[in-house]
Order: sequence, then C-alpha cells, then structure tokens
Amino acid sequence: MQPPGYSKSLCQEILSHGHEIGFHFDAISNAGKKKTLKSMSRLWSFTELERQLKTLQKHTGAFPLYTNKNHYTRWEGRTEFLEWCEELGIRVDQTKGPSKCGTQGFPFGSCHPWQAMNIDGKLIGCLEISFQSQDFGLQGPEDTMDILLDGVVKAAGVAHVIFHPAHATKPRVNALMHEFITKCKELGASFMKSRDIGEWVFKRKLAIAKGIQDLDGASIKERDPRKKDWVPITTNS
Repeated sequence: MQPPGYSKSLCQEILSHGHEIGFHFDAISNAGKKKTLKSMSRLWSFTELERQLKTLQKHTGAFPLYTNKNHYTRWEGRTEFLEWCEELGIRVDQTKGPSKCGTQGFPFGSCHPWQAMNIDGKLIGCLEISFQSQDFGLQGPEDTMDILLDGVVKAAGVAHVIFHPAHATKPRVNALMHEFITKCKELGASFMKSRDIGEWVFKRKLAIAKGIQDLDGASIKERDPRKKDWVPITTNS
C-alpha cells in the first residue's frame, strides 16, 4: 500500500479477516513527467522512505508495517535499502525478483528467505523473500507455472508470485491465479503471510545451543538493530 493509503476503517476490516497489509515504497511516481537521473536519485533516499512510511501510518492508523515491496521493484546499491528497512522496523522486503519481461524464476539465486550482510560482515535484520513471477497469463508466461513450482518444491522453498489487483480481474490472469492456488494446495503448500515467514525464520536463528548433549546452558539471543549486534534475551541454566 502506498501513501496516503486506504481509510483506517478499511484497513482494520482487511486486518480483521486475517490478511496482511504491506508497505509499497514509491521512488518513481513523484520524479516528474520527464524523469531525470537527478529527480530519480532524489527519491531514492532514507529520508523519502521514512516520510512515506510515516505518512501511511498516520493516515491508516499507525499499525505496525512488517513488510515492503518497492514500486516497480526499483533497487539501487547493494544492501543500503535493507539497512534502511531495518532501521525503520520493516523486517521483510519482497522487492527482488524477475520484474522485467523475459525474466522468470530465480535471478537472485534462491527461493529461500535470506539475509544480506552489511559492509562489516554482520547480518542485516531485514529478511529478503524473493519472488519468481507475476501475473501469469500477462507478464508471466503461463507455461512456466509448473516449472517454477517444481523448482521451489525441490528446494523446499517459498513459492512467491505476484498477482496485481489491477490485473487479477482479467479473465485469463484470474483463471491462472486460481489454478496456481489449486496446484499449491495439491502440493501440500502452507499459505503464509510474510510476517509468518519472517518470524519463523528469525526465531530459528535465535537459538544458540551450548552443551550439545543435554542443551544445558542454552541461550537465546536476538539482534538489536540499535546496537547492530546480538544481545542475550534468555538464559537457561
């Protein structure tokens, strides 16, 4: 969702049905009709990201926004955007994937959620969940659906496909969206929100066991974004 977003009442209704509302950072639309390198560069900044996020939270009721996907999947630099997300409390990004015609599958090498490292070699506290395709029958060739699902199943990964609301009502896209969901169910997939995936992945990484034979003295740690380091939160003795 881009700022200003939906009304507070509509957002609450969406959430009450168990859905997730994500942030949609837009570093493109306000660059002017004649988009220049200067105008585009101005929008790609921590300041603009923070401004849009606060505007959206204020208008919609300031509920926590856990996840983001960039408009047009715009990306610059290596890891700076993930570090911005971490600082603002966004724990999952979904921007990386085959967003241009002619690309499908796994251009970033994985269907598993992953964390990048910063320049100091420390893991950034924002998880990336890459996507594999979008809008089957329109931008995503429909004959790639089974191939992509087969690849994800073999890797025991996340099948992440985008269906835009603007296209999901088109007959062929709508039919293939239902077919995709049906096939995922037949394969035994668990349907999860990005928060569910993120919390599961981060919790798996929290446990640090000492005394392997009986787990005596196992400690639990979490990464404190403010200190950029791991801090103990529970100790069993």
